[in-house]
Amino acid sequence: MSGRRFAILIASSRFPNEPGLPPLQFPENDADGLSKVLRSEERGNFDDVVVLKNEHSQEVIHQIDRFLAEARKDDLVLIYYSGHGKLDRGHLYLSTTNTQIRYLRSTSIPIETIKNLTESSLSNKKVIFLDCCYSGAAGGTFTGSKGGVDDQLRMMSEGYGTYLMTASTSVQVAEERPEDQYGVFTKHIIGGIRSGEADRNNDGFITMDELYQHVHEQVRAEGCRQEPMTWGLDVKGKLVIAKSGKKLNHYAKLLEIGKRLPPYVLLEAIKIYDSGLLGENTDHIALLEKLADNRLNIDEFTPEWYKFLNKKSNMPEPTGVEIKLEIAAIRQILAEPQSHAHKKIDNALEEAEDELRKYKPDKYDVGKALERAMNYAQREDNFNTKIETLKPHMLSVSAWLGENWYHLTKIIGQ
Repeated sequence: MSGRRFAILIASSRFPNEPGLPPLQFPENDADGLSKVLRSEERGNFDDVVVLKNEHSQEVIHQIDRFLAEARKDDLVLIYYSGHGKLDRGHLYLSTTNTQIRYLRSTSIPIETIKNLTESSLSNKKVIFLDCCYSGAAGGTFTGSKGGVDDQLRMMSEGYGTYLMTASTSVQVAEERPEDQYGVFTKHIIGGIRSGEADRNNDGFITMDELYQHVHEQVRAEGCRQEPMTWGLDVKGKLVIAKSGKKLNHYAKLLEIGKRLPPYVLLEAIKIYDSGLLGENTDHIALLEKLADNRLNIDEFTPEWYKFLNKKSNMPEPTGVEIKLEIAAIRQILAEPQSHAHKKIDNALEEAEDELRKYKPDKYDVGKALERAMNYAQREDNFNTKIETLKPHMLSVSAWLGENWYHLTKIIGQ
């Protein structure tokens, strides 16, 4: 299930209360440029992007807290900062317009505060970009590591969790160059997304892993005295940060073979591509390619597809179940005109479909009709060969029907 996408972009360039913090030229440009690619429907497609320029530390913390507190489980929250990073006893502080170096804890944003706020959020997809000096020190805060940079570095290869990408290590400054009009780090984030060059495998999507590789290579190629760093905490699956505008090779291949796929398989395949979480479904993509290249026939393909799908057989959210489609899929899977019980199975499922056409369908009647159909189906000699294919649909229907009908999942071995 894909959620909403939110971003809060913080730019701090003026520090009137602290002579020790010289003004910066481009944080506002950084935030505006990133905002543009994140808002773009052709790239980031974020639902809401808030830009905070030279705000007081307490206002920034409040806005970060608000975004994270309002985020739901499947929402993505991106936090970006461009400004001065200050170190005190190994701890990183993000400067704001009211910052005074002598009072960092009370006049700036301690990175520990951001860590605590992200940990308390329901969102399981959080991205943090830090374009400031010594930003790599945040890695130790988020991972709990006190070792060196090599110990802290964790390449992100998977899409849930907390992602942290920084402009430099814990001992390096972050550069901004007049000819760029951006910080070097942010310039390559924006450029990699806007141009699509960060899409390394040309699948039409830019993952966080791909974006880091692109930014790291580009910054180092410029000969900068900074090395971008990245960490991934509790990650699972490749998180897509933006679309690249390149040809969707896998999606195009899916459309090519769509006529050969059973309708219920085609619907699930489209959901995988639409969700953007391609990294969680590499097995499915490989199977589609084998089918397209005629290395598998359709009879070999379908059970393998469901074998992978059923690795993640947790009960779905009832509100996300398209019940009419699920019942139709079950009816098609069980359709065998030559079987003895075919008419009884089909009549029972037709009753379920008739009930669902009503303005307010009765879940009890739908459940009883489905239960009757499955009882007939179990008596068929080849029922066991259909269990893998039935599993996701039975799980979805049971979730929609409610707890009183969870016993139906026992029929398919759950």
